[in-house]
Parts: sequence; structure tokens; C-alpha cells
Amino acid sequence: MKRNIIALALIIVMLFSLSACGKKDEAAAPTQVPQQTQPAGNPDASATEAPQDNKGIEPNSGVYTYTSEVNGLSFDYDSKYIAMTNPAGNAMVYAGEGTDLPFCTISLIPMREASEYLSDMAAAAETELGKNLKTKAGEPQKVPYGDRDIFYIYYTYKDKDAGGVVSCAYYAENLDDGSIVVYNSTALEGQTEAVDSILKLALETFHIAGSDGGNV
Repeated sequence: MKRNIIALALIIVMLFSLSACGKKDEAAAPTQVPQQTQPAGNPDASATEAPQDNKGIEPNSGVYTYTSEVNGLSFDYDSKYIAMTNPAGNAMVYAGEGTDLPFCTISLIPMREASEYLSDMAAAAETELGKNLKTKAGEPQKVPYGDRDIFYIYYTYKDKDAGGVVSCAYYAENLDDGSIVVYNSTALEGQTEAVDSILKLALETFHIAGSDGGNV
């Protein structure tokens, strides 16, 4: 009788353990794989079909519109590249054949000021990169861009894993609601042409989906 009670108790403990492991795995799953909203550049995707999220874009126009369902940021990009959404709802646009250098990010950041944000980034780069920093960012510079409030920094650093000197450019734009949008390009020196093109088109076409339209 005593042995039966002990055996029953062990079975109950094992069942609770299995249940706890299952719940842990279910909670972790959403953060393990980033949500891909635009399959442009995917070698398995048809070259004549625009992604479903890009309504109004001609399939062979060479341009897709990226729109984040999380925070509404929206812009155009070349359809030969790969655009994905990270867990924060911001955009990652890869100009290569995979998700490595070179790439661009476009991020919406609430309750910040553009020049101040870039100053903090420049200081953080000096601290984190140390002796690997080749070109310091310095103070953010105002970019002449119509009546839009945009600032810019640029720095380079040595990266053995990347295979050379990496070039980083950041643009930060003040929005009317008190948030900022940050445009970044990261590429090896001499390989910045594609990401420069991505940033130019993103800057020209950026808006918040659902707003009155036009550039913010």
C-alpha cells in the first residue's frame, strides 16, 4: 500500500513538471522567430507577385511598400531586397542575399528628441567600441531636407567578424507627436551603395500609416 502511494505521488510530480515545461516553451516561441511581413528578395518567392501587404503596388514596378502592423511606420523600398519586422515592430531591410551586412533599420522611438538621441548614440559607440572605433561620430549635424527636422551622425569601426571596417550612418527625424524615426545603414566600407539607396527612398517616402498622408 505504501509503495502504491509513493508511486502515485511520483506520477503526479512528473505530470506537473511536463505541464510546466510545455507552458515555458509556448511562452518563448513568439520571440524566437522574427515576423516576416515582406518576402521581397526571398529566392523562393515568385518574381511576378507582390506581397499581399503591398496593396496598390504594381507587381513589376520594382518597389514595395513596407508597413509595420505594430507601430504603423511605412516607406517604400526596392523589391529585390528583404524587409522584416523585429519584435519591436521596426523594420530591418537587408540588401544582401541573407540577413547579414549590409542592412538598414528604420525605427520609431517614442518620447525622444532627434539630436539628443543621436548624441547618446555617439557617446555609446565610443564607450562600447573603444579602440576599434576608427572615425568618431562627433555632434549631430542638421540635414537640409525641406522643412523636415532631420539630424545625422556617421562613424566607422573595425570588425574582424565582418571582415573589415564597418560604416554606420544614422538619421533621426523629429515627428509632430513628440516621437522620432531613426534611419540607420550599416555596411562594410566600399559596400554602402545599396544601403544608401534604401535610406534615400525610405527618407523620401516615410509616413505613418493611417495618418493624413504624405511625409511626417
